[in-house]
Amino acid sequence: MAKPERIVFEYGYGARIASAFVALLMWGLVLASLSGATYLLVQGDALAATIACAIGLILAPLAINHQHVMRLKHQWHLSLRPGHVMLVLPVHRAAHHRTKGFEGEISYRSIKGICRRRETHSVLGLKMSVMAYWLELQDGRLMLLGEDRNPGAHENGRKTIVARASEAVSRTSGLPLRRAEPAHTDRRFFGLIGNGAPAWTQDA
Repeated sequence: MAKPERIVFEYGYGARIASAFVALLMWGLVLASLSGATYLLVQGDALAATIACAIGLILAPLAINHQHVMRLKHQWHLSLRPGHVMLVLPVHRAAHHRTKGFEGEISYRSIKGICRRRETHSVLGLKMSVMAYWLELQDGRLMLLGEDRNPGAHENGRKTIVARASEAVSRTSGLPLRRAEPAHTDRRFFGLIGNGAPAWTQDA
């Protein structure tokens, strides 16, 4: 039986629709809060207006985050083909640091290794962990394929699309999927400043 010429990994329609619904819902709550604050201010209830405005400002970063998640699930794409992998990696595919977008093909010969590592970030005093999957290229570049934002799900036998795609790249390229030493983000002012990815240390 002939092998398929390409294997595609991308988020399904259910995940895309759900992410769009949540993003629209969050922005609706933000607009409702700010509109309510404006109405209450016109009515002369300054205290209630201040509370409504504060709620809107608190929800705004969450709405922006859900918008990034929606874009990720609509644009992220990985396709395995003979001799190379086709990638569409959106800009906001990391939860806690900035990433550059990438769209194009990468030859298996230009890949030095594939690794995953647990990355811990501190935001407002709360520690959050993700399992990040990286491509190490022969020219020294590191490219984030994506993150598993619920690493504990693996204990129940479930794997995210990013984890499955990374394992498929490993099998197709013949390179092992190694595990790197866990890393922590060094961020200042309770995690509100600092957008770099965690530094790399030696392998586990």
